[in-house]
Amino acid sequence: MKIINYSSILIIFLSISSCLIEENETITNASLDFSFSHSQICLPDTSTDNKLLLDKLIYSLSPDGSIIPELYSVKNLNYLISNISLTSSDGSNFPLEDIYFVDALNQTSLTLNLGEIPNNIYTHFNFQFGLDNSINLSNNFVNESFHTTMAWPEMMGGGYHYMKLEGAYQNDSTFYNTHTGPSMGVDYSFMVSKEIALNVDGDLGDISFDLNMIIDNWYKNPNDISFANAIMMDMQKQMQFKMNGMTDVFTIELNK
Repeated sequence: MKIINYSSILIIFLSISSCLIEENETITNASLDFSFSHSQICLPDTSTDNKLLLDKLIYSLSPDGSIIPELYSVKNLNYLISNISLTSSDGSNFPLEDIYFVDALNQTSLTLNLGEIPNNIYTHFNFQFGLDNSINLSNNFVNESFHTTMAWPEMMGGGYHYMKLEGAYQNDSTFYNTHTGPSMGVDYSFMVSKEIALNVDGDLGDISFDLNMIIDNWYKNPNDISFANAIMMDMQKQMQFKMNGMTDVFTIELNK
């Protein structure tokens, strides 16, 4: 008489079922795309979608709050973000990337692969603009591509810039340099947390986030900041830029 081992059959059945489920599940991979825009474009020969026009003088809303538009261009834009993460509905954080360097002139830097996102409900996308003082130390990132480009002068506190935004205003030969960073060792980095509605359930497929920087808003809200004059040692302006950056410089869009 043949004895049927039901336990073995059950184990085999469960194993096959598990494999089928895993094969049918779609892994959710995410990427982060970096974009830039102006809040208003007033030249008749430009696109109306407000995308950044590199190295081209355009009219935009005046940073001093007047009704007369300001003429300016963006010739160079680099910035660092850190502590990129997602917040789930239970309040826990899922880390995505420690530090990332963005160069508006380098197309390859404008997409960051964030890897696989676990199943969960996520409510916020978070990042820190710049580096906080615990890691923003001179020569702390000598092996990173941004080390030389973003180094902050030792005589002004050392560490690394948060952003270099450079161009011309009024005409093509009057230049501005908006450099934010740890002026005199003070931490002016800041956290940005944007609300999202993301339910990763094993059947979502790949997603992407579009992190857009609205250039004009660095200079407008809540502080009107002029393009003129250097700001690296101006601690009041560094704080004003921080406040403007926290207010409405960044937007996030989820693409499923």
